[in-house]
Amino acid sequence: VMLMMRNPFDSIDSYFNLRTTGTHDQSLEEEEYTRLAELFDEHVNDEVACLKKYFVFWKNADIPCLFVKYEDLKANFKDLATEMVQFILNKKDISGTEEQKRLDMVIAEGLKNLYKPRVGTNFNSLHHYSKDQIRLILTQLREEMIDFGFLTDELFDQPCMAEFKEEFYSPEVQGRIKDGRGEFTTRWIQDHNRELIDTLDARREAGEENEVKKIGGFEDYCREKTMMQIHHMYMKKGDNVKVKSK
Repeated sequence: VMLMMRNPFDSIDSYFNLRTTGTHDQSLEEEEYTRLAELFDEHVNDEVACLKKYFVFWKNADIPCLFVKYEDLKANFKDLATEMVQFILNKKDISGTEEQKRLDMVIAEGLKNLYKPRVGTNFNSLHHYSKDQIRLILTQLREEMIDFGFLTDELFDQPCMAEFKEEFYSPEVQGRIKDGRGEFTTRWIQDHNRELIDTLDARREAGEENEVKKIGGFEDYCREKTMMQIHHMYMKKGDNVKVKSK
């Protein structure tokens, strides 16, 4: 499994745009957040509950799982994309392979010919949330946001986050997620991914097949998630929502 993760504030808002516009490349006009405030509040509560299970389930699943942070992929596409290809092929050294050539070609062309969703930005959606919604996200997803490095200086430097900094980003919390140099210690994700690729590569070299395991609770997780998706598909959304011009 390649698990894509994104800061909950941005992912929840992005998904709301998908739900209401029915597209991956259009964004709501700001005024629509006022008109659809009740629907947005319902959406936030649904997604917080879902993300809680999402993070916990996959972090503890007994199956090879490559963790990919959206923010890291944007900042360092080449290295992360290479790691994803290594994981898919169960091969640490992909130099000279057709997959490496194609990856190099995509990078050289600047992704200009690929599918382009709406522009993803960090924390530009924070003003869409009420104080109660911000508190809900920070409270319910606190441990997961610490584990995966989503509680950051950049987040709490945003004006609307100032009043939450003392409670949710205390020196004690920062001590859990920063090393002695003040750098974020999500290095465990990098270490996990490297060790995983090394293990899969060794098994491939030894001629061992990677058995797909049945994960306890997986069916229930998928069934619940599917029910939530069906609910989202048939929700009552605002008619003729206004979207931003491209």
